[in-house]
Amino acid sequence: MGRDYEAELRAVLEKTGEEAGIIDSTDASSEHVETIAPESERPEVAEGRAAPFSSSKLFVHHDTHPVVLDIKLIDQYGTDWFEWEPETLWREIMDDFRTPSISDHVKSKIQAMKTIHITDWAFSKWEVFCPIIQALNNNIPDFEVLRRPTVSQLFVGVDMMTMVRADVPFSPEVQKFCAASLLDAGVICAPQPISFCQDEIVDFQNERGIPVDPEPVRDKYRRMMSVPAEEVVLEETPIDIQIAKLIVARDYLQIRRDQMKHQLRLLR
Repeated sequence: MGRDYEAELRAVLEKTGEEAGIIDSTDASSEHVETIAPESERPEVAEGRAAPFSSSKLFVHHDTHPVVLDIKLIDQYGTDWFEWEPETLWREIMDDFRTPSISDHVKSKIQAMKTIHITDWAFSKWEVFCPIIQALNNNIPDFEVLRRPTVSQLFVGVDMMTMVRADVPFSPEVQKFCAASLLDAGVICAPQPISFCQDEIVDFQNERGIPVDPEPVRDKYRRMMSVPAEEVVLEETPIDIQIAKLIVARDYLQIRRDQMKHQLRLLR
């Protein structure tokens, strides 16, 4: 394979939280302000309440970040591991990294990252996209049961997928699946990083004879982008209920990005 996957990933990580961040790219006048999670929710603090992450626990810790696993495997094996059978990969990891086991959560994340690398189906087929989103969000996929992703899970999963394969667009089928997931959660506004499904949300509602205008939600969400969650004041209105869900997703995305950066620093 001719692509330098490690260089591409590291280049994306360098600009994570900048122009490709969680603010809506359609608003050219907005200034991006990264949201800092409360200290108790930051990965380096939160992990201290449980088993802390360390480089020696890379393949056994349930909360190892998928992109961190991806970079570590590319560092060790290049792209060869893309073609290995799972059993071969697990054996090589245990031998080379001297780890006695690999957690099921880590195996699911590695398989998800491999799928993203080797096939466009993760971006084009909803039945592939769905379990990958779950794996990237620390859930072991159940291939017999469809689990609708939450708004927060879509934010985080799509963010990771586009870090790895920024060149691949999401198909109309996946866009419709994401739109349906947001509507099922009662949200009609799709900001970055899932803004690609906004047109489908409008189309779905129009087909049902329900006029929809996402602009009031989008405008208020933009105004809230730099406001910490604990300072946000909302009411029991249709717009504010949606804003609350988007803010939860915003903060979860930032926590996972901080987690990734923290773990990468520990591996250096």
